[in-house]
Amino acid sequence: MRSIQDLYPMAKNTKIMLGVVWPDRHVAFPDFFDISSNTPANFGTNQGHPWYFDSPDHPDDAALMCPMVEGGKDAEWDMPPYKTHSVYYYGQGTYLASKTLCMLAVQANGTQRFYNLKNLYGWSEAKATQQAMHKATGKRGAVISRSTFPSSGRFAGHWLGDNTATWADLQSAVIGAQEFNMFGIPYIGSDICGFNGETNEELCLRWQQMGAFHPFMSGRFAGHWLGDNTATWADLQSAVTGAQEFNMFGIPYIGSDICGFNGETNEELCLRWQQMGAFHPFMRNHNTEGASPQDPAQWPSVTAAAIKANLFRYSYLPYLFSLHFVASMNGGTVVRPLFYEYPKDQETYNLGQQFLWGSSMLVAPVLYQRWVRVKYTEYTSNYGQPFNHGYQTLNAPTTSLIPVFVRGRKEVQRRGSILPRQKPNVTTAYTRNNAFELLIAPGSKFSKNSFSIETENKKYI
Repeated sequence: MRSIQDLYPMAKNTKIMLGVVWPDRHVAFPDFFDISSNTPANFGTNQGHPWYFDSPDHPDDAALMCPMVEGGKDAEWDMPPYKTHSVYYYGQGTYLASKTLCMLAVQANGTQRFYNLKNLYGWSEAKATQQAMHKATGKRGAVISRSTFPSSGRFAGHWLGDNTATWADLQSAVIGAQEFNMFGIPYIGSDICGFNGETNEELCLRWQQMGAFHPFMSGRFAGHWLGDNTATWADLQSAVTGAQEFNMFGIPYIGSDICGFNGETNEELCLRWQQMGAFHPFMRNHNTEGASPQDPAQWPSVTAAAIKANLFRYSYLPYLFSLHFVASMNGGTVVRPLFYEYPKDQETYNLGQQFLWGSSMLVAPVLYQRWVRVKYTEYTSNYGQPFNHGYQTLNAPTTSLIPVFVRGRKEVQRRGSILPRQKPNVTTAYTRNNAFELLIAPGSKFSKNSFSIETENKKYI
């Protein structure tokens, strides 16, 4: 079986495969499906320092190129009759080998082509990394991946970046966090304010507000990163959806690149992304080379929004940790869409741009440019101030926390909520020194005739 190792003497007779990623340099890909090398003791390589094809140490090494000639040797893998394309460059006519290994590479001790295992490579790497981390430290830790698969949430979280600094990407981050939770990856987050492109004050502020509610804390083993998203409002919107989707597939530790990774962000977009990103499990602001600075301190309004959102996040870390613990032990989601709680209510099927922390907290981020009000559907009690069930419109200025609600007791046969929290401080370590508090939105009330004998048969509310 001819392999990529045969093409390059440096990798021949090793368990290392060579590929090219976006820096256009050789990258060594260990064979994580080879049981003999996939142990904590053997994880990594014995190479003392990295090497490149144009390194003075290796002047005769040729640039790595996959065999891309139609009808040529091994063309069935990299140039098959049915032209498959790389999602990484969706719509640009690129091939599966773009920014990764050639499809003719072999794994599992030479028994399987990379063509057949491509979607599982990130899964196998996350598993090996998590095992090595436990072996080396004896402690839990966080592993983040851009390449996950259903059940990856057992080992890693997902990072939604490198998103772009656009309102569309901010919107996508909301959906992404819910989706990854659905698929069993609750540790999820995006690049707040965007990685690509130039952000702006409002976008970055809103992303900071939303990002405070992206979990990116501890899933059972690790998380997934949704980047490299673009600095657009569309990518902000996608981050909301993405977080929900990854939770559906068992990856609750999920997040995007706040403010956007690709493209230039702006103040408003970055502000809104900071607001939303604070509610993703995995929260981080991530920028690309050459783009304008987009950290929260670039704009006073974004700084203020990020502080408000982050302090709220820190207040409810005990609740967020509890959600991750339950997801780790029993499965389930951390960020979830409303139809998980209301499966018979068809109105919830199209409410992907707001989401829940567990079953008790509803988050309604601002995902569109120049919006100062947000329409949402909620289920009673905004920290002691009751609201009617159903569609509502509420002010959402850039100077306030985005609308957040806790479940009360108004619904028939619905429990209320008891949420643990702490007074926040500037770091999680300092916050943990503060006393615990309980936020209680009562969920039950005795309403039966107090003299009825049916009480013993539990016929009461």
